[in-house]
Amino acid sequence: MAEWSNASGLSLPLIRRKNTVLNVLHLTDRDRGWLEGVLDSEGYIGVYKINDKRKPSGFYWRRRIEVSNTCLPFMEKICEILNIPKNKIRIKKNYWNKKRGKNIYRLEIPVKIAKEILPELKLIVKEKQRRLYLESCKYRRKDKELENIKTAFHQLNQKNKH
Repeated sequence: MAEWSNASGLSLPLIRRKNTVLNVLHLTDRDRGWLEGVLDSEGYIGVYKINDKRKPSGFYWRRRIEVSNTCLPFMEKICEILNIPKNKIRIKKNYWNKKRGKNIYRLEIPVKIAKEILPELKLIVKEKQRRLYLESCKYRRKDKELENIKTAFHQLNQKNKH
C-alpha cells in the first residue's frame, strides 16, 4: 500500500499563496530548456473528470501537471525554478522492495503557474498535451468541449501512443 507525505516526512497543511505568480520573464533560457526536458520525459499532463455528489452537476473538472522522479534534489530544483514551496513534494514509500526500491517523489504544478509557464514552453513528446491543457483552460464548465478534450488526453496518454 502506498503512503504519501511531504518530502520532509511531516504531514503539513497545504500552504495557499493567493498572490504568488511566477514571472516567466525571469526564467533563463537554460531553466526554460531544462523544464521543457523535464516535462517531456518525467511529466504528466492531463484533464479529467471527478465525480462528486456534493457538486450541483455531480462532478468537476481537474487539470493536472505532475512530475515524478526518484531523485529529491531533482524535484527540489523544479520547485526552485517555479517558485513552489518544497513541502509540496510528496513521497510514495516503496514497501514492495526495500533493498533495491527507491522512494518516488511527485510534484503537482499548480494550475496558476502552469497557465503562465506552458505558453512559453516548446515540448516535443508532449506538445499535443500542452496545447490541449491550454485549450481546456478556456472553459470552466462547458461539458461538451471539456469532454472532447478529456477524450483526446486519454488517447494521447495511453502507453506507447504519442
